[in-house]
Amino acid sequence: MTSPAARHARVTALFHRALELPVDERDAMLEAWAGDDADVVAHVRGMLLADAADDDLLGAGLSAMAADLLAPTGSPPAGAFGPYRIIRQLGEGG
Repeated sequence: MTSPAARHARVTALFHRALELPVDERDAMLEAWAGDDADVVAHVRGMLLADAADDDLLGAGLSAMAADLLAPTGSPPAGAFGPYRIIRQLGEGG
């Protein structure tokens, strides 16, 4: 039985390998490297789909997010942050 940490490391490594390949070569790589573990293949495919969606706050990139947050008259960015939704600003300053 594989430990959760080892499984996570395997999924993460396969995800990063797949990102380096053209989209049309990813399935073949996944089948070759993890074809015996359908759950790992499904998990990596799900991660690739989420990465391709690029519709959340993190998908905008760090520089775009920083520019929005640091703009003098800017408001907090709307959207999603992982499984969380940004509804309103709680405060500012520091």
